Amino acid sequence: MRDRAGSIREMVMKSRWCSVLWIVGVFVPSLLVSAVALNPAVVAQDAAAGPQLVAAGAQRAQTESRTAPATFFLVRHADRDGKKDALTEDGNRRAEALRDFLLKQRVRAIYSTDTKRTMGTAQPTAAAAKLEIISYRPLPTPPKEWFAAIAKKHAGESVLIVGHSNTVVPFVRALGGKTDFEFTEDDYHPMFIVSSDGNEGQAVRINYGEVPAERTPEKRETRPEEPAGRRRAVERK
Repeated sequence: MRDRAGSIREMVMKSRWCSVLWIVGVFVPSLLVSAVALNPAVVAQDAAAGPQLVAAGAQRAQTESRTAPATFFLVRHADRDGKKDALTEDGNRRAEALRDFLLKQRVRAIYSTDTKRTMGTAQPTAAAAKLEIISYRPLPTPPKEWFAAIAKKHAGESVLIVGHSNTVVPFVRALGGKTDFEFTEDDYHPMFIVSSDGNEGQAVRINYGEVPAERTPEKRETRPEEPAGRRRAVERK
């Protein structure tokens, strides 16, 4: 009986020590943390540091945004109905293809001349992106300072500019891009993508929408002064 009673007392003591150790291990660190958190000096330091860190992060992000180049998407108006200031059915489909492409690019601004064919090209994108179309005068070509201003205004953003066959290439060059491309009457599918800060830029040319098959020569003729085997293709008008 004495042995049994001793064993019981030993178990009780062990249980009490375990409880004490558990209390010390759990509550004492919590109390220390609470004491530090409730320390006015610590609380004041954290309260002062928090807004400073947030402000510093916002300022850094704003600075990076201002220095990032804008991405310009420059296109001629879509397919025109002869000499009329209107789009054909193919032109309307091309405008929709432009919309589908630019929505993935998260366009943030749209510039267009005030003709029906250019506004009609920009409208599907503007409606889908919920943007207003900003009108600009096509001729004379806006000065380089105009492009520098909008590049700064839209730094880090994507911008659509809808122009004409005789304005798109000069616009690319004004943004610092280089190209020798020249539009012909039937060129509606080319798009220039220019990354520019308004002074320097890099340009690439891609196609969008339906690309017509290359025109084939209607006939060939040999000029009398040419050597045998040397021929010149005569294109359709």
